[in-house]
Amino acid sequence: MNAPTIKDLECLICWPPGSRGEEEERLLIGVLLALCEEHGFGRVPQLAAQIEDIWRNPSKVKSFESAKHEHLKMIKEARAEFFD
Repeated sequence: MNAPTIKDLECLICWPPGSRGEEEERLLIGVLLALCEEHGFGRVPQLAAQIEDIWRNPSKVKSFESAKHEHLKMIKEARAEFFD
Protein backbone atom coordinates (compact mmCIF):
# COMPACT_ATOMS: atom_id res chain seq x y z
CA MET A 1 0.00 0.00 0.00
CA ASN A 2 1.33 3.40 -0.98
CA ALA A 3 1.41 6.26 1.49
CA PRO A 4 -0.93 9.12 0.65
CA THR A 5 0.54 12.32 -0.67
CA ILE A 6 -0.17 15.78 0.69
CA LYS A 7 -2.27 16.30 -2.46
CA ASP A 8 -4.35 13.22 -1.57
CA LEU A 9 -4.96 14.66 1.88
CA GLU A 10 -6.17 18.10 0.75
CA CYS A 11 -9.71 16.72 1.02
CA LEU A 12 -9.25 16.83 4.81
CA ILE A 13 -8.83 20.61 4.93
CA CYS A 14 -12.14 22.07 6.07
CA TRP A 15 -11.29 25.76 5.96
CA PRO A 16 -11.94 28.30 3.19
CA PRO A 17 -9.16 28.66 0.60
CA GLY A 18 -6.67 31.37 1.47
CA SER A 19 -7.69 31.49 5.15
CA ARG A 20 -5.37 31.19 8.10
CA GLY A 21 -7.26 28.03 9.06
CA GLU A 22 -6.44 26.45 5.70
CA GLU A 23 -2.78 27.37 6.08
CA GLU A 24 -2.57 25.97 9.61
CA GLU A 25 -4.44 22.79 8.72
CA ARG A 26 -2.22 22.20 5.67
CA LEU A 27 0.82 22.57 7.94
CA LEU A 28 -0.65 20.19 10.53
CA ILE A 29 -1.50 17.57 7.91
CA GLY A 30 2.04 17.83 6.52
CA VAL A 31 3.54 17.32 9.96
CA LEU A 32 1.25 14.36 10.71
CA LEU A 33 2.02 12.77 7.34
CA ALA A 34 5.76 13.12 7.96
CA LEU A 35 5.39 11.60 11.43
CA CYS A 36 3.37 8.70 10.03
CA GLU A 37 5.96 8.07 7.33
CA GLU A 38 8.75 8.08 9.92
CA HIS A 39 7.08 6.28 12.83
CA GLY A 40 4.28 4.29 11.23
CA PHE A 41 0.74 4.92 10.10
CA GLY A 42 -0.55 2.83 12.99
CA ARG A 43 1.57 4.14 15.84
CA VAL A 44 1.01 7.87 15.30
CA PRO A 45 -2.81 7.64 15.47
CA GLN A 46 -2.52 5.26 18.41
CA LEU A 47 -0.41 7.76 20.34
CA ALA A 48 -2.74 10.62 19.39
CA ALA A 49 -5.71 8.62 20.71
CA GLN A 50 -3.85 7.83 23.92
CA ILE A 51 -2.94 11.49 24.41
CA GLU A 52 -6.61 12.37 23.95
CA ASP A 53 -7.60 9.65 26.44
CA ILE A 54 -5.30 11.17 29.05
CA TRP A 55 -6.50 14.68 28.23
CA ARG A 56 -10.12 13.63 28.69
CA ASN A 57 -9.45 11.46 31.73
CA PRO A 58 -6.15 12.19 33.55
CA SER A 59 -6.68 9.18 35.83
CA LYS A 60 -5.87 6.97 32.82
CA VAL A 61 -2.19 7.80 33.31
CA LYS A 62 -2.01 5.01 35.90
CA SER A 63 -3.44 2.40 33.53
CA PHE A 64 -1.04 3.47 30.76
CA GLU A 65 1.87 3.29 33.23
CA SER A 66 0.79 -0.22 34.20
CA ALA A 67 0.49 -1.29 30.56
CA LYS A 68 3.93 0.18 29.86
CA HIS A 69 5.43 -1.70 32.80
CA GLU A 70 3.92 -5.00 31.61
CA HIS A 71 5.08 -4.40 28.03
CA LEU A 72 8.66 -3.62 29.10
CA LYS A 73 8.66 -6.70 31.33
CA MET A 74 7.54 -8.85 28.38
CA ILE A 75 10.25 -7.38 26.15
CA LYS A 76 12.91 -8.03 28.79
CA GLU A 77 11.76 -11.64 29.19
CA ALA A 78 11.67 -12.20 25.43
CA ARG A 79 15.17 -10.77 25.01
CA ALA A 80 16.47 -13.00 27.77
CA GLU A 81 14.89 -16.05 26.17
CA PHE A 82 16.04 -15.38 22.62
CA PHE A 83 19.30 -13.47 23.01
CA ASP A 84 20.97 -14.83 26.12
